Amino acid sequence: METKPVKIAFWGSSSVYGESDPEGGYVGRFRNWYEDEYEGGSVYNLGVPGEISTQVLERFPMEYEHRQPDVCVFQMGANDSFRDGGPDIKPQVSLETFVENFEKIIKIINGRSKIFFILRFPMVENNPYKTADDKYDGFFFVNDIEKYVNALRDVATRHNIPYLDLWHEWKENERFRDFLDEDIGIHLNEAGHAYVANRLTEVLPLLFS
Repeated sequence: METKPVKIAFWGSSSVYGESDPEGGYVGRFRNWYEDEYEGGSVYNLGVPGEISTQVLERFPMEYEHRQPDVCVFQMGANDSFRDGGPDIKPQVSLETFVENFEKIIKIINGRSKIFFILRFPMVENNPYKTADDKYDGFFFVNDIEKYVNALRDVATRHNIPYLDLWHEWKENERFRDFLDEDIGIHLNEAGHAYVANRLTEVLPLLFS
C-alpha cells in the first residue's frame, strides 16, 4: 500500500524541542527528511524545555484542535521524575498522576489520530543538577526515570499504542553514553538526535501506509 503524506505532531520537553543540536534535534532532522520524502506532509515540533506531563496536558487540547494531526508522538518522563530541592523531595509529578495525564490525553484524541510513544533514553547521574546560573537545582535518578518509562510502556500496551523503546535499546552495554551531550548528562548530543531521527524514518511511515 502506498504511503500518503500526513501531519505529524511531537509533544514533550527539551529532547523533543531539540536541546543541544544545531539541526533542531531529532524532530527537526526527521522533519527535513519527511517533508522532502512526502510532499504535502507536515511535522510540528511542540516540545517545550522543562515541561512536565501536567503542562503538556494543559496545552494539548488547544494545540491538537488547531493542528489536527494524523499522528501524535510523545516523549515524556524525566522532568516528571525530577526531585526539585533535594534527594528526599517527591518527584514533580507522581507516577500515578503521570499515567492519569496520558490516559486523559488518549481520551482527548479519542481515536481521531494515531499515537506513538518514544520511551526515553537512559542518562548519566550527575547530582545535584544545577541551573544555568549555577544555583542549586535538584536531582534526577536513573531508577526514578525507569519507573516512568515502564509506566508509559504499560499505557502503550493497554491501549495497543506502538512505541520506540530507546531505554532498552541503549541501556545494554551502556550504549547511551555515546549519544548524550556533555552538558549535564540528560540531553542528547548530535549523534543521539541523528540516531533517533533515523529510527523514526523507519517506524513512523508504517503508521500511515
